[in-house]
Amino acid sequence: MARIFAVLPACVVSAGLLCAAFAAAPARAEESTFLGQAITVEPGRHLVLKDVNLRGAPRTGAPRVGRLEKGTVVDSPGFAAKGGWLAVTGDGFDPGFIFAPVTVPLIDGTLDEDLAGVARAANKGPGSNRACAYRIRWTGRSPIPDEVITTADYDVSFHCRDKAKSAPGGGPSGAEGTATGYMFLTEAPYNLSRRRVYQITIDLIDITGDYEEVLSVTTLYQAHRDEVLFDSRHMKTFADKPTQRTRPAASVPEALRAAVELAVESWTDAAWAVLTAPGGAAAYDPAPPPGAAAEEEPDEDGAAGNGAEAAPETAAGTGDATPATDGAPLAPK
Repeated sequence: MARIFAVLPACVVSAGLLCAAFAAAPARAEESTFLGQAITVEPGRHLVLKDVNLRGAPRTGAPRVGRLEKGTVVDSPGFAAKGGWLAVTGDGFDPGFIFAPVTVPLIDGTLDEDLAGVARAANKGPGSNRACAYRIRWTGRSPIPDEVITTADYDVSFHCRDKAKSAPGGGPSGAEGTATGYMFLTEAPYNLSRRRVYQITIDLIDITGDYEEVLSVTTLYQAHRDEVLFDSRHMKTFADKPTQRTRPAASVPEALRAAVELAVESWTDAAWAVLTAPGGAAAYDPAPPPGAAAEEEPDEDGAAGNGAEAAPETAAGTGDATPATDGAPLAPK
């Protein structure tokens, strides 16, 4: 019988030390205990979507130590090793366990300092060189009407330059313009599922000068994948799908930067014509071109259908989930 030999990487083994190729092993989830129960460590904040029983152990038969109302924000050291329960702590209630599917994971959209950078447009024309210096400033939080979730809100200032476009009077330096955007991030998953997908939308009013008709670009921060995905846009005359529809992002600041980059890359020639025109939005003709719709539906993979999940399940008959009767940037170089 022919013998099969494994092809091994070259390495040196001496003094009882294993080659790194063999010593490496998949990282195991950290484990700990909480109220005497085994948990998998995964610290985070969560939002309670329904009134739920708080129990002293991760099972429906455990003593009830309290009850949390819809809209309560809890801190958690992690999940029970078995059974789908979340270990929780917080102000105003005893530590305990709640049924995890009635919660969603939260992120913190606060910025301790402004984010500044340069976003480059898709170079569509011969010799085109378009870029925008930007600055993102956190302005606070806003509740979403009739919901239990909030958004983190930001101002975004742009200083854009199209080097391929002649400056007024025929100068060689290119045309420039400034714009102001308003951005928000949902701090709970946009579809209130346990999948960690958060919506980021940037509204740019300087395209039209009309608060009722803005250029909006929506992206999705897929935190479980460490990436931001271009999702949809309003006013297709001024925005198109970018060539590269994802950007890596392992944190909220990186996600906000990626959202700005994707938005700038999506802007069309028509958008740049307005942004860098001497009259800016004042030169905009609000009449849509023939065949253009004033209101655009999301793309086929738009937020309304991308990553949507079923409503959270409940521990039937236990009462563990009872529905309640959620400074300006420099010019780009």
